[in-house]
Amino acid sequence: MTAPRSFAFLLALCLCAAFQSAALCGDPPALGSITATNGQKVINWTPYPAAFQYKIFRANDLSQPFIEDTSGSVAGFNWASPLTDPLGFYQLRVTPMDTNSLLTANVLNRLAYGPTPDELERVRAIGPDNYIQEQLAPELITENLSIDVVNTNSGWQYVTATGNGSSSILYVYLTKAGEGYIDDIVLVRGTVPEAGINLVRNGGFEVPLATNDWTVSSNHFGSDVSTAQQHSANSSLHLTASSAGSTQGSSIWQTISPALSSAQTYTLSYWFLPGSNITSGDVTVRLSGSGIVGTPGTLATHLVQGRASMDELRAWHVQHGVQSRRQLLEVLDQFLENHFVTQYSKSRDYFDTYYDDGTIIGQLATQIEFKENQRWRQALMNPQCTFYDLLRISAESSAMIIYLDTVNSKGNGSNIANENYARELLELFTFGVDNGYDQNDITVMSRTWTGWSVNIVDYTNEFNPFAARTTTVYPGVTNNFTTVSNLAGVWTFNYKQANHNTSIKTVFPNKTVPARFGAPYAGRNYQLTLPSRTGTNGIADGYAEIAHLANQPFTQEDPCVKLCRLFIHEDFTL
Repeated sequence: MTAPRSFAFLLALCLCAAFQSAALCGDPPALGSITATNGQKVINWTPYPAAFQYKIFRANDLSQPFIEDTSGSVAGFNWASPLTDPLGFYQLRVTPMDTNSLLTANVLNRLAYGPTPDELERVRAIGPDNYIQEQLAPELITENLSIDVVNTNSGWQYVTATGNGSSSILYVYLTKAGEGYIDDIVLVRGTVPEAGINLVRNGGFEVPLATNDWTVSSNHFGSDVSTAQQHSANSSLHLTASSAGSTQGSSIWQTISPALSSAQTYTLSYWFLPGSNITSGDVTVRLSGSGIVGTPGTLATHLVQGRASMDELRAWHVQHGVQSRRQLLEVLDQFLENHFVTQYSKSRDYFDTYYDDGTIIGQLATQIEFKENQRWRQALMNPQCTFYDLLRISAESSAMIIYLDTVNSKGNGSNIANENYARELLELFTFGVDNGYDQNDITVMSRTWTGWSVNIVDYTNEFNPFAARTTTVYPGVTNNFTTVSNLAGVWTFNYKQANHNTSIKTVFPNKTVPARFGAPYAGRNYQLTLPSRTGTNGIADGYAEIAHLANQPFTQEDPCVKLCRLFIHEDFTL
């Protein structure tokens, strides 16, 4: 038998009984591999929970005490040493983390998006218990994140962008129907804005467009040089769009001469004044091929104004998870997104009924997801927040109403209500699977949600479910409010009383709480009877359901309720 094989064999024998150190707790790490080749002996093991330090000890035979072997070094989860004395017995000993460090790491892994060096240091300093109390009161945490800054109608905004000369055709367009002003468009070689010869003709818009090589596409025909606003000199370009721009055929454009080079770096700059109507989109100035793209507005601005993509909403979530000090709020916010699940693609499909622009339907689908999320954030910042509040936000969410098909559910006349929301409300959001309800309860409950739909209303009516559809049209379009795509407003929860089922409804008839729930719930009848409703009073059916479900003992088994009760300082054991 060769020496390396003897070493590996002896090591394998002794490791089975080597974990004798009083510093160890729990099961020892599992042995990964033992090798002794190329003049080195290597011991490899799996990670040990909450380990602070690993050490290797050695004895020539089992009658001798084990002594730390300092001939090698630990790197990660393996130990390596020169193979000078291949025979011996080895022990792997682990020093656990101290109690405070272990609790700090666990707290940051459970209540936050994981530890960072700065947070580990801060939580060790203030103590894990103080960190928990801090996170349970997010309303007391002062926070001003740049990603939350919203710029709306805030005066002239300066925009710069650097890139390559992907094309010599420069586009200017609004990203949504509306109006605004642009001035002092400058494109120079290099990376310093405005340092050099401006390659754009009439970028200051001091003379009419027609004589200076700007071509205006049909959706921007209302645009012209104006003296009403200017960043410098006497005038600017008043942009007016009847629909969103995106390409040369839906923009104001010019061909730059001499031609730009794809190997050259250029820097674009311009000034933009948002339109008077809050529905107006941002302006985009870019080269064909998108080697350079300039657009104003922060991420939060795009989200608030309904001009963000789903990728931007995802980025906003991720940046909050990374930057926010309200870590538990961020974790709970994501939990609520998953618990009260909705589907972006289904919202897009719904809006495709009214709009023929793929960008717009994506932005609208993103906006209703964002608005739902913002309401949860506001609720969680309130120490009095309850599960009722969170469930109601979900029920009123346009994203939820569309996703589970309440949007077109009718219970009037001979119409049969759509059961999707009633079923998922019980199975996923409150009671749980096969827990205190049956198919009849789903059928009856579905009638309470008939008439809960969505509509586009004036911004001032966003939280008025009885508001009529807006008749405000985008600037620059004909005064035709019969076509939904012409309307300027916000999509929101809207009650259509003509679709509501007005009959008496009895849900959970003669059902009682099982004995397993104990006092004071066991044996309690939880039947809910809703009277006959007419007119706008029919909306109360849905709110009565929310209140009833939010107060049932069944929901106490739901993890969402447990988390939320913990969050609002109630004495509740997870």
